[in-house]
Amino acid sequence: QIQHSVDLCCNRESLLGPLGVFAAVDGCSMAVQAPSLAELQNSYYNGWTSSTKVSNVFAWTFDGRIAWCHINGPGTWHDSTLSVPLYELLHHATPSGFRVAVDSAFQ
Repeated sequence: QIQHSVDLCCNRESLLGPLGVFAAVDGCSMAVQAPSLAELQNSYYNGWTSSTKVSNVFAWTFDGRIAWCHINGPGTWHDSTLSVPLYELLHHATPSGFRVAVDSAFQ
């Protein structure tokens, strides 16, 4: 199944295919109603955007499937923090030679 996703990636993005890229990871945030409890509101309020948000991270395979996700995290949490379980999974379960494509938020 991983090789199938690599093949799809190579067909679409020829520079990534030879690298063994089988998924792409990115985060997104969504505005939500402010919680009534001050402690919760503090963790979901994103000062950078001046709004109350939830943070989400998705790993997509190139056949359009969600391979992994973390949803409804506090809006103050960075994508890389939400992705710690994904890092562990990739480190322990990804066969040698395969990779995921990420942006600079996942250092």
